[in-house]
Amino acid sequence: MSVQAKYEERRMALHDLLDRVLVTRGSSSDAYRRIFLHYHWLKEWFRERPGWRLAQWEDSYRLERVPARAVPGRGMEGLKEPLDYACLCWVLWFASMRSSNAQDWFALSELAREVQEISEGRFTMENRPHRESFVRALRLLQRLGVLTAYSGDEDHWVRAENRTDPDAEVLYDLASHSPRLLVMVGEEAMKAISQSDAGQPVLPLVADELPPLQRAWRTLLIGPVLWRGDDPEAFTALTESPQEVADDLHNSLGWQIEMGLDFARVWRTTTARGAAGLLLEVGAGLNAAQEDDVAPHIRYYFHPVLLLIGKIRDELAAGRLSAGPEGDVRLPEGDLRDYLVGLAEAHRGQWGQEMQKMNMGQLVDLIYRQMRRIGYLRGPDSKGYCYLLPGAASAVGYYQEPAEAALPHCKGKDEFIQIPLFDGLSDWKERDG
Repeated sequence: MSVQAKYEERRMALHDLLDRVLVTRGSSSDAYRRIFLHYHWLKEWFRERPGWRLAQWEDSYRLERVPARAVPGRGMEGLKEPLDYACLCWVLWFASMRSSNAQDWFALSELAREVQEISEGRFTMENRPHRESFVRALRLLQRLGVLTAYSGDEDHWVRAENRTDPDAEVLYDLASHSPRLLVMVGEEAMKAISQSDAGQPVLPLVADELPPLQRAWRTLLIGPVLWRGDDPEAFTALTESPQEVADDLHNSLGWQIEMGLDFARVWRTTTARGAAGLLLEVGAGLNAAQEDDVAPHIRYYFHPVLLLIGKIRDELAAGRLSAGPEGDVRLPEGDLRDYLVGLAEAHRGQWGQEMQKMNMGQLVDLIYRQMRRIGYLRGPDSKGYCYLLPGAASAVGYYQEPAEAALPHCKGKDEFIQIPLFDGLSDWKERDG
């Protein structure tokens, strides 16, 4: 193998491990081969930078991507609350115990009782929101292939008043690789995750024993943004060696790092598009092949996101809002919703068919979810406040011309037209004073 071929394979193997929960010989043979060939180099790369363990078994590999801070919903589609993640960990603990005893079949009520006992009151079957969190964790594991449900209805179990109702029981089977998804998290971290406010501006730290620069690496690799307000020590460590980290990221993964006054983030320009990558790759200037490769309803999500950021930028310039000491903007959720509703009334016709079908509540929830994914938004917290993070200030979008001016170019009245919103993407530099 030539030096260049080895370099490319190692880069692809890094992507394989970062973008997959589990790499198996059967389901991803090419990725498995690359990791097998470069296992020792990959193991050292992850050990030295984020301090992650690359686990190896006979037919699979697993990168134990423990974050520096717990981000509710980040990277796990379908999980909404911190308790969802706590339930996920408890279920995986249960799976490891069952597998060691060679007992793969179990009932939902049995699992819930075991988790209730070890959770020390943080999960109770009598609390319906707790049952909903529990079921969201179970459904995620089913999508990952860890669990298979053979009978029963989980929704019935959530609704049932009588926990012993046989019609509310669900029977599961564990996959053989289920224990391999378990990553040990300290007890204090588990308490912080399960008891924290899902909308709080500063996230609970789960890896405070690590050196600050390793925590910075973890956040940059998992994403979406390293914010100084979350981890001042990690951010300071990164600012002390920014070029070294930037060169390492570019040479190893082909990624770029953006450093702001209060935040840092990675722009992924190769493979496995994440939310940040979409901001680089969609909009005006794409060729036909690239346009087809990006789902239209995903592209249009960023229209209201960028317009909303532009609206908040205008409010800051007018002095009606102000940034905090860590660069975040705090505002009532009701005001944020009003801004978005106003933008929807003016521009919703250009946001794609999927968003045009939604009612206003669904649309607002969707945009909030997308903004949390890309590290632009936290909240609302228990007091009803949202927090726009400083990473959002680096981009703003606008339409070059009113929709009415573009509509005459349509062949038919109902034909949808997209105005090149991303032509207006620009950097926002800090204002003097």
